[in-house]
Amino acid sequence: METNFILRFQYSETEFIKAYRELFTSNKKWIVDLLISVGLMAIALYLIFTDEVTILNTLALIIAILYFIILILKLYIIPLLVFRRTPKYRDTYTLAFTDEQIKFVTEGNQSDIRWDYYNTLKETGGFIFLYYGKDLFTIIPKRVFKDEKEISSFIAFTKKKISK
Repeated sequence: METNFILRFQYSETEFIKAYRELFTSNKKWIVDLLISVGLMAIALYLIFTDEVTILNTLALIIAILYFIILILKLYIIPLLVFRRTPKYRDTYTLAFTDEQIKFVTEGNQSDIRWDYYNTLKETGGFIFLYYGKDLFTIIPKRVFKDEKEISSFIAFTKKKISK
């Protein structure tokens, strides 16, 4: 069983948060959510200041503010909490990618994962995400590769394995 890629890394808190932010902002839906939130807030404030204060105007403002707070939480607070509350993210990871499987080793765990476990690969500026569910993924920092050529080779290899 020939090993095609061996990757060894440990996340820092900053790097983990950056990965989540890159993933969140790579989906342009968040811009639409932000525009809806700000637009609804502007309309509600306009109605409150130019018209009488009504329950509907106040409710619209409260919903807009809550929507905006949720976006901020998803971008800044939740990634921090996920990292701090999940001890496995502080472990050192060793991933060995072969034609047959991925050997996944941390300080407290060792698994052989078949390729059909993963269903999608997504790339951002600094990370590669291997999805195994809707919001479940393995994060691979690009810094673990020696150069862009190795990153491209890894992505091509992985996409070929995932698409089978």
